[in-house]
Amino acid sequence: TRTILTGVALALLIIALLSSLMTRRAARRIRKAVETADALAVGELEISRVESNDAQDETGHLARSFNQLVTTSREINEVCQAIAKGDFSKRLEKRSENDRLVESINRMAEARSQAEEELSRAEQRSRLILESVADGIFGVDSDGRVSFINPSASACLGYSREEMLGENVHSLVHHSHPDGTPYDVEGCPMFLAFTEGLKAQRDDEVLWKKDGTAVPVEYSATPIKQGNGELIGAVITFRDISERREAEKALRTSNYLSDIALELTGCGYWHIDYSEPDVYFQSDRAATILGEPLKPDGRYDLATEWFDRLAEADPEGAEVTAEHYQGAIDGKYENY
Repeated sequence: TRTILTGVALALLIIALLSSLMTRRAARRIRKAVETADALAVGELEISRVESNDAQDETGHLARSFNQLVTTSREINEVCQAIAKGDFSKRLEKRSENDRLVESINRMAEARSQAEEELSRAEQRSRLILESVADGIFGVDSDGRVSFINPSASACLGYSREEMLGENVHSLVHHSHPDGTPYDVEGCPMFLAFTEGLKAQRDDEVLWKKDGTAVPVEYSATPIKQGNGELIGAVITFRDISERREAEKALRTSNYLSDIALELTGCGYWHIDYSEPDVYFQSDRAATILGEPLKPDGRYDLATEWFDRLAEADPEGAEVTAEHYQGAIDGKYENY
C-alpha cells in the first residue's frame, strides 16, 4: 500500500510539474504575442518572432498567427517603401480571397505606376516642344531663380543650361537698360510677373549675354499659378529682334533721305495700304500743296476727303478710278 501511495504521489508531482511548465510556456508565448501586438500597433517592425515550436494547442496557433502578421507587415512595409522611392514593380501576394488590404496596396502601386508613366510622357512632350521652339524660353520660381531653360535661350544668351539653372535671372541677364544704366528690379516686368502675378509684353528692352553684349529682345512674362491660385513663378518667352531693329534703322534712314529729296524738289507723297483700304496716308508737304489740314498721324478718309472731291470735279474720271482701285484690292490688277 505504501508503495502504491508513493507512486501515486510521484505521478501527481510529475503532472503538477508538467502542468506548471506548460503553463509557464503558454504564459511566455502570450506575453510575447502581446509585446508583438503592441509593437505592430505603433509601427515597429524590428521585432523577434513568437516562439511556437510547432505546438498544436491554442497558444501555438496564436504564436504562428502573430508570426505571420509580422511577416506580412514587413512585406507590406517593403512594398510601400519601394513605392515611396518610385519603384512600382513590387506587388503583394493575397493571403486570402478577401484580402482587401493587399488588394488596396496593389491597386495603389498600379495607379501610381500609370500616373508616373503618364507624367513621364508629358514631360517628354514638353521637353521636345521646348527643344524645338525657335524662341528662347525660361522659367523662374517665386524668388526669380531660373528653374528651366530651352536650348534656344541658352544659345542666344551664350550661357549653358547648367550655368543658368538656379541663378537669379535679373542679376544675370536683365540687370541694365539698353543704355547700360542699372535696371531697378522692382520696376522690372519679369519681376512683377513672378511677385505680383502681372502679365507683361515688351519690345524695347535688352537681355545681356555672357560676353557682356546686349541683345534687343521682344519678350512676354506670364505668371505661373497653382490650382489654388498660389503664385509660384513665371515663364518668360523672348526672341532676338536684332535684325528687325537693323531693318527699322535702315527704313528710318531711307525715309529721312526720301524726305530730304522731297524737300529739295518741293514734292509731297501719299500712299494707300491695301490692308486698310478705307484710308490713305499723306505727307505734310502733300497736304500743304493740296490745301488740306495737317494731321499728326497722316491718316485721311479715302471716301470723304479724296474721292468725293474727285467725283465732284470729274465724275467720269472718278468712276474709272473707283473701278481700278477696287480691282487692285481684289487682285484683278497688279497695281493701281
